[in-house]
Amino acid sequence: LERWHTITYAMQLDRKLRFRHAAIIMIGGWLFSLVMAFMPIWGVSSYKKVSMCLPMDIENAPAQGYVIFILMLNVIAFIIICTCYIKIYLTVRNPEFTTKNSDAKIA
Repeated sequence: LERWHTITYAMQLDRKLRFRHAAIIMIGGWLFSLVMAFMPIWGVSSYKKVSMCLPMDIENAPAQGYVIFILMLNVIAFIIICTCYIKIYLTVRNPEFTTKNSDAKIA
């Protein structure tokens, strides 16, 4: 999302991502990642079932919800990344857009 935002609004300094916002997003991402990684250590699911170091123990309802949440989060992240890259590609390759907007020329 940050890459898409930076390329789309390359020349508009008022739309620039501020350091404070970036720091808050990064701290939130790290906290979320740490909580999700420690869930199996705290007893939800287990890393022992599969050799890929994924928590795939689905013997109880919280473990099933945890595994489904992780898998759905990966699918959603993949769709968002693909959508952003398609938008970036269309912005850069659209001949009508590039002649009017200096942002696309910079991108």
